[in-house]
Amino acid sequence: MINIELALEYQIWEAALKDDTRQVMQGIYINSKGYMIASDGYILACVPCNIRVDSDNFSSVIIPSDIFKSSKVNQVIRIDQDNDIVHLYKGDRYTVSNLIKGKYPDWKQLIPEYKDFVGTQYITLNPSFYTRLGKAIGISKSGIQLMLGTSTKALFSKGYNGAWGMIMPMFTSPLTEEEFNKLVDI
Repeated sequence: MINIELALEYQIWEAALKDDTRQVMQGIYINSKGYMIASDGYILACVPCNIRVDSDNFSSVIIPSDIFKSSKVNQVIRIDQDNDIVHLYKGDRYTVSNLIKGKYPDWKQLIPEYKDFVGTQYITLNPSFYTRLGKAIGISKSGIQLMLGTSTKALFSKGYNGAWGMIMPMFTSPLTEEEFNKLVDI
């Protein structure tokens, strides 16, 4: 039996594929190092989770993302690999589903190396800014294209029918090579 606890701050299922073209991509990949990975081909999310394994033969599993729903409590996942079943507990309620069979894509090949970022500007933004700006300039459904200014450090975007907007960064902060390597060593 495998027990996994996912903190309520993480909504990893938001990064998983929503349509049924590739079932494996609709799932959340859980590796033995205690990380959950999800991607829809446009975004990739990797979040830590508290994992306890009762046997030494666990390497990874793929659980269906659709068993998750927004929750105000931490979610506990119990996986029975012998029977290919996953139980998701939220407080006193739980959901049961089958594990997804198949091989998750090699997502590690997408992780850039630190040298790819040397000399790059780092900015921190509130994620809701993208949504709000997109709605404000009329591109909430088509995706927002952002350009980073070299002197202002603001992100500029053109909008619908001549509209435009900017997202101003909160601060700039580069990662050291050691911090970067620690983050991607999963």
